[in-house]
Amino acid sequence: MKAIILAAGFGTRLRPLTDRFAKPLIDVGGRPIIDHIVDKVQVLSGVDEIVVVCNQQFCSDFQSWQRARTPNIPIRVLDDGTTSNETRRGAMGDVRFALEHMDGTPELLIIGGDNLFSFDLHYFINCYRQKGNTIAVRDVITCDLAKLYGVVEMTPEERVTSLIEKPKNPRTTIVSICIYAYGPSIRGRIEEYAAVTASMDTTGEFASWLCTVEPVYGCYLEGTWFDIGDVKSLQLARDAFSVPG
Repeated sequence: MKAIILAAGFGTRLRPLTDRFAKPLIDVGGRPIIDHIVDKVQVLSGVDEIVVVCNQQFCSDFQSWQRARTPNIPIRVLDDGTTSNETRRGAMGDVRFALEHMDGTPELLIIGGDNLFSFDLHYFINCYRQKGNTIAVRDVITCDLAKLYGVVEMTPEERVTSLIEKPKNPRTTIVSICIYAYGPSIRGRIEEYAAVTASMDTTGEFASWLCTVEPVYGCYLEGTWFDIGDVKSLQLARDAFSVPG
């Protein structure tokens, strides 16, 4: 299994901070956000490489970060060649780009580079091993919060029946949190999806399409989680992950 960390966004809602730093390299708890993600991934059995997809603007910064780490498994930094928010490939465009630099039909663990969480990913991978294509979900309790994410509906067996990005009137408060595990069919499915869509922007829209052509399951993950999207969420994350003393 290959782990892809999506780190090519331009973090427009965090400007001017993200004029100088890629969002995944912003400090939280004395370490870059991406360090916290890598810590969770590199202990997973079966993951043999971590691929970080970044943009051209911050590629050298990610390469410096990479050289400073001593990971348990190899880390590769891929420059997707984009230089602005207007020319970005989009999240699924970057997954497709990463697959172009991989051989065969690998299983994929995909994680948003602005995801900060405390929970262990072993349970999530076990769900994937048991059921197949799996997306991480959690209950955000209120509809106001659910409106900000991809809202997920599932059967009692936790098979995903729909995933709607940022609906005005959510029918549930269960949302996707940008952690996905996909089987070997993913390479072909992404090509199918690219042929029928005008946008490769979001992982949620791809998951929404995928659940119409093959089974996708939800896996509830409990624990501290932040989607670092703006100054408020960054400060909340820093408060939660603050270093004692």
